[in-house]
Amino acid sequence: MEKLIKKIDMGYQLDKRDMDFLKFAYKALFYDCSKMLIMFLFALATHRGTACLLDLFLLAGLRSNHGGIHLKHYWSCFALSFAVLIFSFSMPTLVTVQKPAMLAALLFCMLINYLIGPLRSRQCHVKDISIFKKNQIRTFAIVFAYLISLYLLPASYTLATGFWTIIAHSAQLIVAKCMQHFTERRNFNEETDSKLTQTT
Repeated sequence: MEKLIKKIDMGYQLDKRDMDFLKFAYKALFYDCSKMLIMFLFALATHRGTACLLDLFLLAGLRSNHGGIHLKHYWSCFALSFAVLIFSFSMPTLVTVQKPAMLAALLFCMLINYLIGPLRSRQCHVKDISIFKKNQIRTFAIVFAYLISLYLLPASYTLATGFWTIIAHSAQLIVAKCMQHFTERRNFNEETDSKLTQTT
């Protein structure tokens, strides 16, 4: 991976910011592709290949543009993604949601995703706000496109798994935002206490 990045740098003379973003993007792409392959093989074994492809497509689009809960290790991250997949596979058989309710829930998810905005990993060193604004719009567009597809196409198990994937993503986005707020508040309190200690 490092050799590939160096070749790109030699060809385009990237600055440090772009290099940091490239390293983060390639690392995330490699991890995500390997996780998706494992989950797809599992889905094939359980005869849910089509639903898995749709769910993975949605997860890849939403996570790459909007982020969410970021875990430190590969396997813990894989476990979270796998749990979302199992959740999306299981919910249509456990709960029957009528199409109007699904459309209303997706509208709510669009609002949540847009208001919360992209949540960056600590490994992401990009500070260009315009990039994240574009990601925000893309996420909005993905959920909106799925809402239109759900409205036009007949109800099916596969479409229902995609719906629950978006619900799961929006829910973990709320959790991630709360965790981020808690961490920032704790760090602020620690810095304030440290300054007070130094002054006394």
